[in-house]
Amino acid sequence: ENDNNIQVLVNNGNIQVSGLSTFEDVEMIIYNTLGMELATYNNLNATISPNISTGIYIVKIKNQGRTYTQKILFE
Repeated sequence: ENDNNIQVLVNNGNIQVSGLSTFEDVEMIIYNTLGMELATYNNLNATISPNISTGIYIVKIKNQGRTYTQKILFE
């Protein structure tokens, strides 16, 4: 079930997450379009600077037993 309050934006090589009530106990996983896990972040901050190439990725955020998934264009 997607949480409509969560937003994932890409800005100047950073991934910004908004709409979470807390950033504690939050896990964010970045996958490539083949489903390979590239990076995992726990207790993330609002801004992440992943070391990934330009392209399309899937971001999955797990928070309080809920999962939010969004496709992003990293440029």
